Amino acid sequence: MAKYLSQPRIEGPIWLEKDDISFLQARVSAAESQLQLLDSRIKSRASFEPCLELAHQRDAVVRLKQAQNVLSPIRRLPSELLSEIILLSCWPKDGIFTDQYKIIRYALVLSSVCIAFRAAAHDTPKLWSTLCLSLDAELPGDYSFVKTWLSRSRCHPLDIYLYFPSYSKTVTSIAMDIMDIIAEFHTQIRVFKFRGSRMVLYPLVSLQHLSLPLLETVSLKLEARSLYYATATALHAHRWVETQPSPIEFLLVPKLRDLEILGCEHSDVTIAALVIPFEQLTSVKIDPYGAGPSFQKPDICIGLLQRCNNVVALEIHVQLGREFYLDSPVLLPALRSFTIRNDAENIGPIRCIAAPVLEDLTLSWPRAWYRKNCRDICRDVVNFQQRSSFTLSSLTIRNIDMMDEHAIDMLSFFSSVKLFRMDRIQHKASLFERLTCSNSQPIVFPQLTQLEIVGFYLNQDLECELLRKMIISRWWPNEAPRDGLTRLQKVIFDQQSRFYNEEDMSYICGLSGLEVVRV
Repeated sequence: MAKYLSQPRIEGPIWLEKDDISFLQARVSAAESQLQLLDSRIKSRASFEPCLELAHQRDAVVRLKQAQNVLSPIRRLPSELLSEIILLSCWPKDGIFTDQYKIIRYALVLSSVCIAFRAAAHDTPKLWSTLCLSLDAELPGDYSFVKTWLSRSRCHPLDIYLYFPSYSKTVTSIAMDIMDIIAEFHTQIRVFKFRGSRMVLYPLVSLQHLSLPLLETVSLKLEARSLYYATATALHAHRWVETQPSPIEFLLVPKLRDLEILGCEHSDVTIAALVIPFEQLTSVKIDPYGAGPSFQKPDICIGLLQRCNNVVALEIHVQLGREFYLDSPVLLPALRSFTIRNDAENIGPIRCIAAPVLEDLTLSWPRAWYRKNCRDICRDVVNFQQRSSFTLSSLTIRNIDMMDEHAIDMLSFFSSVKLFRMDRIQHKASLFERLTCSNSQPIVFPQLTQLEIVGFYLNQDLECELLRKMIISRWWPNEAPRDGLTRLQKVIFDQQSRFYNEEDMSYICGLSGLEVVRV
C-alpha cells in the first residue's frame, strides 16, 4: 500500500484487499473533513493569518489525491478488459471498415483520456492493426505517424483501407510516401483495399509476390485512364519509371481468397486470367471501368470461369455478343451468389454456366439491349435455371425498361425466391399485378417474405394503387401460410424512392406485423 501512495501516477492495474479499500476510504473521508475544517478557519480569519492552515491544507490535498488515485476504479480494472473497451469504442457498429472510417481519430482521443487508457491502448496491437486513411479531406502536414501506428501492431496481421485520389501533385507525393511506409510492413498485410490512382500502388506492386505471405483480401478500385495519366507528372519528381508493372501482377499469393478489381484495363483482365490463382479464390468481382474494354474475347472469360471451382460469390461485367457458346457448360460447384452485368445483346456467360447450389442471383443489362432482345435474354436465364436445377432464395433485377410478359414469365420459374429486389425498374404495372394474390392467375414468388425497392419513382396513380393492393394482398395478421402462400414480412424502400400518394405509404406502414423500412 505504501508504494502506491508514494507514486504520483499509477500506470498499470493494482489489486486491493477489502482492508486496503476500507483504509483508503477512511483516509479520503478524513482528508475531506480536514479540508472543510481548514476552509472554515481560513474564512473566519484575516488574510495574513492562515499561512499555517494553508500548509496543512496542502498536505491534506496531497493525501486526498494519493488515496483517490489508488482507489480509482480504473486502477482495479484488468488491462485485458480495458483493452476490450477501447476496441469496442473504436470499432464500427456494423463491423465494416472503409477508408472513410475515422479510426485514427477515435484511437487518438481514447489514448488521451488518461495514463491508464494510453497504456492500455498502446498495449492493444489489434487496435493498431487496422488503418483507415483517406486523402480527400484536408491534408495534414505530416504523415509520419503511419509508421508509428503500424509499428504498434507488433507483427499482427494488418488490414489496410486507403483512398488516394490523384487530383494534385501534393496528394500524389504524400500518397507515395505513405505507400513506402506501408510497403515496409508487407509481410503483415492481410487485407488491402485501395481506391485511387494505380500509379500510387507502385511501392507495393513492385514487390515480389512471395513478399505478401498473409494477403487474403484485395480490393482495387482504380481511377479512370484520364486521371491515371494525370499523375505521371507528379511521379516524375518522386520515383517514376516508364514501365509500370500491372497493379494485379503481385496477386499470385498463397492465401488470397477474396478479390475485387474495378476500373481495370483490358490488359489487366488478360493478366488476371493468366496470373491470378482463381483456383483458390472464394469471392471474385471484376468490373472494368465504364464502357471501356473488358472481356472482349470469350476465351479469356471462359478460361477464368473454368478455374473458379471454389468460388462462392462471383460478380463480373462482360461485353460479349452472340459468339459466347460452349459445347458443355462450365460447372461452378461452390457458387452461391452470382451477379452479372452485360453490355451486349444477350446475357453472355450465363449461357455456358451450371451452378447447382446457387442461392442469390443478380441480373443487370442496358435497357436498350433488353428491349431489343428481351425474349432471348429471358430464355437464356430460364435455360440457366433448368440446366443448373438450383433453388434460388434471392433475386435482384436492375435497369429493366419494361416488365413485359417475357420477363414476368421468366420470374415465375423462380418459385422458391424469398427476397426479391427491384433496382431502377420502369413500367411496373404488369409486374405488380402478377405479384398480387388473386384467383385469376398464378402468383409470382409464392414464398416471398421480403421485398426491396430501389430507385422507385411512382408518378402514376395506377402504379401507386397496384403497389398498395399487391402489398395488402400478401399480408395477413398471423404468420401461418395461407393457400400455399408465405406472408410478406418486410418491405424496404430507399431514400430516393418517392410516391405519388403518401397516404398509401402511411396505410402500409400501419399494417401489423409488416416491417416497412426506409434506407
